[in-house]
Amino acid sequence: NIKSGNYNTMLDGLRQAYFNDMGNMVTGLNQFVDLPQYQGLVQAFPEIRMTLRTAKVVSEMAETKDLKHPDVIMHELAANDEWTSLDSNLLNSWRLLDMLSQSLHSSSTEMTWVSYHDFSELAADNESMKMYMALMYERTRGISFCNNTGKMSLQRFLQSEANTKAFTDMCENFLLVANRLDKTIDDDGTKEDNKTLVANDIYLYVNQAMDLVQYGFTMANNIKPGMVNDPCIMLARNAEDLYRNISTKCSGGEIASLSSFIAGISTLGNSQVEKYNAAKKRLDELTAKKQLTANEDMEKEILNEEIPRMVQPSAIEKVLKDISDIAPPILKYGI
Repeated sequence: NIKSGNYNTMLDGLRQAYFNDMGNMVTGLNQFVDLPQYQGLVQAFPEIRMTLRTAKVVSEMAETKDLKHPDVIMHELAANDEWTSLDSNLLNSWRLLDMLSQSLHSSSTEMTWVSYHDFSELAADNESMKMYMALMYERTRGISFCNNTGKMSLQRFLQSEANTKAFTDMCENFLLVANRLDKTIDDDGTKEDNKTLVANDIYLYVNQAMDLVQYGFTMANNIKPGMVNDPCIMLARNAEDLYRNISTKCSGGEIASLSSFIAGISTLGNSQVEKYNAAKKRLDELTAKKQLTANEDMEKEILNEEIPRMVQPSAIEKVLKDISDIAPPILKYGI
């Protein structure tokens, strides 16, 4: 029997343990996909591993003792070899985002990126802007996206004067978000020194960092519609909401966030099944045609390259079942 006076202490301890377990969910899922018995499944469906790796970015950004700057994380994600086994649009979106961030670095030690005002002055100077765009043009070598007209290289895209103007606008809008993030990081550092940093301060930082990452995909979205809402990025958003609700002890909110997180994994898997089926159907249509146009011939060549790299729907369904099997009972109950 438990004495009545100890109930409050026991319930407080259980509640704290509950939030600790919820907070470790993303890390736990990352460890789960590394278990030997699941390596065959994860190798067949690498999107699961990389989605969870992307979601873990949120928890890494929230570690105040050893803060990992979003700029560093973006650079590491762009250089990760595992992306090469996934959709080429996603790989090149990370590369484009990293290239943009690196090109806008500040020489000042007080801020990561140049100020919006300084870049606007550069953009207003035709000669300076031509030099910047020439440098960007060279750095975009090898970055391309596949759309319904075939493969579009970023260099070719930037040859249009209108698209060059759109790229300039994107740099300015990127800096509006980046400069706010720089200020938040500086403010959080001051608060941490003064021991006044609270959970909502960290959430604001994580939220702004994710805004910056998601906005960085806008340029790729101009070439390949839908990239700004890439499932990997949206899943990381779900992890961010989970972190917020746990850190602020928002009872009930963390259940909805975890449900969304697991549902996001299912959405990712189902989208891959749909993508495979659509690609296979289109290839069959092109193969059945007696004569192809130049664009259709290019499309067929791309599909012949992409489909063997896609995962069979049966393998995806097996992975999704294993993921759903480890969903904790707290999805049904909660505190």
